[in-house]
Amino acid sequence: MKTYDLLIEVLSPVHIGDAHGRLSALEFFQDRHAVYLVNEKAWAKKLATMQGIDDFVRYVERESFPSLDRFLDGLGSSRANNLRQGTFLRRIAKGEPLHLSNFQPFITDTASRQPYIPGSSLKGAIRGALLFFLAGKSRDKEAIKSRALQRKLKQPGEGLDNLLRASLPGRNGTWRSPNSDWLRSLQVTDAYPESDDCTEMREVRIISLNEGGGYHFGAREARLFVEVVKPGTRFNARLKLDQQTWNILKEASGEKPPFALENLIELSRDKCQHVLNKEKELFRQAGLQGIVAELDQIAAQGANLRLGWGTGLLNTSLALHFSPEERRALRETYFPRRRHPEFPQSRKVVMKGGQPAASFGWLRLTLS
Repeated sequence: MKTYDLLIEVLSPVHIGDAHGRLSALEFFQDRHAVYLVNEKAWAKKLATMQGIDDFVRYVERESFPSLDRFLDGLGSSRANNLRQGTFLRRIAKGEPLHLSNFQPFITDTASRQPYIPGSSLKGAIRGALLFFLAGKSRDKEAIKSRALQRKLKQPGEGLDNLLRASLPGRNGTWRSPNSDWLRSLQVTDAYPESDDCTEMREVRIISLNEGGGYHFGAREARLFVEVVKPGTRFNARLKLDQQTWNILKEASGEKPPFALENLIELSRDKCQHVLNKEKELFRQAGLQGIVAELDQIAAQGANLRLGWGTGLLNTSLALHFSPEERRALRETYFPRRRHPEFPQSRKVVMKGGQPAASFGWLRLTLS
């Protein structure tokens, strides 16, 4: 088994959510500089010593939209400061002075409470890049696209997985299944940051293209608050290539593997460049030259993987293999209410000073 050290450098804000989803205003308190995730047991214990549990229960029952911030404001400075001390699990810095009513936290390790990138997320992004490469040269590509456009698939990319599966002999001919997947040979560990203070809270908006150029804020101008990993953060993981499993599939199927294990990063870079070019086109149409410049810099830094929340439809394996006309047909099939000639027409962006400033999910991976 070959083992490689995997260095992951974050080039733009990245968000990967956890199973709990969005946190309400009763699960954190905040000041101008940071957000503090409450330790419920410590909070309840401190309230008990202050003889404040009944007051807290009455407050929550009375208010339509209760929050820990407003409850603390009603206690007076001395009691509120006492209650804040030692009752939080994590402190998350604010990238800007924001007042949050809720937010989406980054996934953390349950033991260390440290943000991390799951190995499954990394492997899934690498898998998507490989499928993009294989779909580009597959004889089945047009058939898969045709079924997608006719809504014969539950998802537009359904059917691609067989491109990564060896065909094994069985009682009734050959078969392909997850057990014959070539990527069974690839193991990716979870990735942990080199520094503890690697995330911050940022405002996120959804921008949508106007038909005559420019953009507007979509989703009813919703403001989202998200914990992101900051650009410049470095993560470390390990990537293991099991040559034995690879050879077993190769011998059982009699097939030539569809890619070389050692070429994973290069193939991932190819997809990344295609996505970067399409993203720059959209942000030029929106008139957001600052984000175009950001993407130029990300390309110059050697981005070779994109993952996480906010990376959009174009980051999927099949989307870029559709022509603009086919993507419009796809929109009419799956999203008939949307009318803009560009599809997809919306992106999630990180805000700064009230203006769209950055896109999501760009990484550079290095194997050694």
